[in-house]
Amino acid sequence: MLLIHPPNKILGRTIETDFKKWLRFGAMWSSPLTLHEKCALTFLNILGEIPENQEKWLDEILLFYQCGEKENPGLPIPKERILDWKIDSPTIWADFKIYAGIDLDKENMHWWEFMALFKSLPENAAIRDKMSIRGLDLSKIKNSQTREEYRIRKIAVALDRQDYDDF
Repeated sequence: MLLIHPPNKILGRTIETDFKKWLRFGAMWSSPLTLHEKCALTFLNILGEIPENQEKWLDEILLFYQCGEKENPGLPIPKERILDWKIDSPTIWADFKIYAGIDLDKENMHWWEFMALFKSLPENAAIRDKMSIRGLDLSKIKNSQTREEYRIRKIAVALDRQDYDDF
């Protein structure tokens, strides 16, 4: 990347940086596994072992996953999940093909490079549209007809359809 050389080490240890591995990592963290299971799988998949000082390693692994950016506490966190790497993979693949001319099935790139491209997808990219609709707070829409239209759109792109049983 232009002025940033994405790292290939965590705490001095060389790791696999390919975006496909880190997409699986993100999908695993969105799964219904317990925190203990997620941590164990993280260490085994990234390091090949359960390390000493697990808390420090986990913090550094998560920081790598976040591309070196610590979470911004000033940003609002959506009430609902707005992205699922596994469920949304066809949409993401298509958007990369359309907007970046990249076939993700054939490409090898560093996780940070992938995320830079992902974050720069235009507003009209399908995945950005889905994420926007999923994160929409229907209670803030005053017009009942508009609210109903967005409610239907939210159901159509929902990650957890059972959340909408009471609509």
